Amino acid sequence: MKKIIFTHSINSIVSKFTSLFLAIYFLKITNGNVISVVSYYLFKYSLNGLFSFLSLKTINKNNVLNVYRLGLLSNAICLFILLILGKNVVDYIYLYAVIDCSTSVLYWSAYKMILYCFKSDEQFKKIFSYNSVVSSIISIISTIGMGYIIVNASYSIVISIIIALVLIALIMTFNFDKYEFNINKIKLSNIKYTLKDKQSQQIYKMVFFEGMGFRGGLDTTVTLIIFLTLGSESSLGNLNALFGLLGLITSLLVKKYIKEEHNKKSFIISALSILIVTIPIIFTSSFTMFIIYNVVFNIAYKITQILVDTAVFNIHSNETIKKYYLEYTFVGETIHGFGKALSELILLIAVMYSFNITSLRIVAAILSCSIILQTFVYNNIN
Repeated sequence: MKKIIFTHSINSIVSKFTSLFLAIYFLKITNGNVISVVSYYLFKYSLNGLFSFLSLKTINKNNVLNVYRLGLLSNAICLFILLILGKNVVDYIYLYAVIDCSTSVLYWSAYKMILYCFKSDEQFKKIFSYNSVVSSIISIISTIGMGYIIVNASYSIVISIIIALVLIALIMTFNFDKYEFNINKIKLSNIKYTLKDKQSQQIYKMVFFEGMGFRGGLDTTVTLIIFLTLGSESSLGNLNALFGLLGLITSLLVKKYIKEEHNKKSFIISALSILIVTIPIIFTSSFTMFIIYNVVFNIAYKITQILVDTAVFNIHSNETIKKYYLEYTFVGETIHGFGKALSELILLIAVMYSFNITSLRIVAAILSCSIILQTFVYNNIN
């Protein structure tokens, strides 16, 4: 478990760079063309379903770890392409979105197959809590470091460092524990069985709202607000390090205190906390209030994130899903990507109409409500 947590946490640096600093990099090299930046993410997430199917098509019970290694390697290659192209990537921005999506989905497809090897709520909460703890520590260090290096040196150095770290994680995979994978080849004709399953239906609703929330357009929106207000990657990195620290503390508390029988109550309290701090940011332009919103959101969201991830993967007692792991994963990835794309579309419409801090705050408030909607779905999952 420790080794998979380590390699996944290293790969999370790639995700952090892509979601946090890449948007600002594109914003700078396109001379502030925010429509191009948001369109990049919209196009990228729209491809999730296609590349999810193609990557899952390559997976069988004998090659999961090899595909996982290929996912790490392809992420490094994707960053290397960005390094080579430099500012010229703006001429191939949508082609790069294709590469970015395909490499990312390849990694996640294999990673999810590894997670299915765990069997209980306690195990999942343990791995996701530890994962979150390690990722938060790395996030704190990496965001401060990336912001500092970008401001004082260049994006190229940051990208080179991340590539080196991913290659270290790749080497680590050859010392993985033995996993036994009980999966069948994916068939489109089998998708109907997961779509008819009641537990799958609820989980699909939940991952849709997850995509609508912080893992989609909300992430882009918050990044733009902070950067436009503070004006530097260093400040952006420092603030995200603070949010990472709060996530670290929350992850430790979830692991220690939240038992399975308290899951739903914890989810409701977290969602209500988000709702309470979301409403004021619509009616005030205070950046202090926006920081308070982010503090509460990052604490509450970390709880819901761990509980949602646990619900998505703790399906070992469902015989239908166990028989069709790949089909279940494909539909989930497609719906998750659709949620992300829709949230980016909402952001795109807003910035096309009026690109200012006020419109971005309203978008942030609207997308934050997806966590509230998740609560109703979560309470119906057994």
